[in-house]
Amino acid sequence: MHIAIIAACDDNNGIGKDGNIPWKNKADLRFFKATTQGGKNNAVIMGRRTFESIGMPLEGRLNIVLSRHDSTISDLKTYILTDSLSSAIKTCQQSGITHAWICGGQEVYEQAVTQYCSLGVSKCLITNIKGNFNCDTYFPELISPDWSLETVSALDADTTMRVFKAGRKTDCQ
Repeated sequence: MHIAIIAACDDNNGIGKDGNIPWKNKADLRFFKATTQGGKNNAVIMGRRTFESIGMPLEGRLNIVLSRHDSTISDLKTYILTDSLSSAIKTCQQSGITHAWICGGQEVYEQAVTQYCSLGVSKCLITNIKGNFNCDTYFPELISPDWSLETVSALDADTTMRVFKAGRKTDCQ
């Protein structure tokens, strides 16, 4: 199973403000949808607040929501609720998922970036939205040699895609 992180950040690594994404960028939205929905058996893994900010399950993907507490979210038929990132990944493996995409928020990203080896995360796709949007939540720094820049490409005039590859430590399986 392929496990990757996918995020959109402003120039200061900001990912959100007041519980929402502070920009509207069609190129990023198209990229996110095509990447996370591309093909069968894909899953998106996100924290409860990220799920609530989206307001509905993302179509064409298994939605797994992380929450440490009983959630106030209703309609468990449209998503799976787990209490940890490792549990979410096990759920993906048991469900026959081929691609799992970790897509926020800040705390979930921090766990995925720092625990990438034990979780089996191999890549991180970051869309950079030009500008500073005065965010209050941030994507963590990708520290070398754990993460190395693999490619950079433009999605449009205001959006750059950076792909980072996870380093392989000797204690990784």
